[in-house]
Amino acid sequence: MLSGVGRDGGVETELGTFDVRGAPRGLVHLAVRPEQLELRTDRDANSEVVEREFRGHDVLYRLRHEGGRTVLVQLSSLELYEVGQRVYVRPARTAVGALVD
Repeated sequence: MLSGVGRDGGVETELGTFDVRGAPRGLVHLAVRPEQLELRTDRDANSEVVEREFRGHDVLYRLRHEGGRTVLVQLSSLELYEVGQRVYVRPARTAVGALVD
């Protein structure tokens, strides 16, 4: 669950902007699934991989975000990151969040 600010065409959160059509303006709460996030190696890394769990065709990563939040990200097992690696976590391009009251 993330808090964010609704604006035209999306919700801005500490992890980036999620495409939520018709989002109300102002403070909103957003439900985000681990597969709706992606990782990149980037010099502007905002998280550290603290754990990874292989699940056959995918891997579940537990990250420590720079804001102190624990973030779960689920990726294909073809895209591997090491524990201790610094990464940039953001909404996947196809991610559409769900608003929660």
